[in-house]
Amino acid sequence: MTSPADSSVGDVPRGNPSGLVRHWQQDLRAGFLVFLIALPLCLAIASASGYPPIAGLITAIVGAIVTTFISNSELTI
Repeated sequence: MTSPADSSVGDVPRGNPSGLVRHWQQDLRAGFLVFLIALPLCLAIASASGYPPIAGLITAIVGAIVTTFISNSELTI
């Protein structure tokens, strides 16, 4: 059984510039996968609410930007 202090587990990404530089490929891949899941959902919710699909796309973009700046978490999806 491994403990959290075990060095074989790997390093934990941190929300600072060095963590961004070190893990940018994984962050980019994760962000793209979240985008692929969220895009159809945003389009469907806008259409079901009677708005054009572009409104769902704009809402998703604005929500992602606002959440990034007001969140105090190292993980924001």
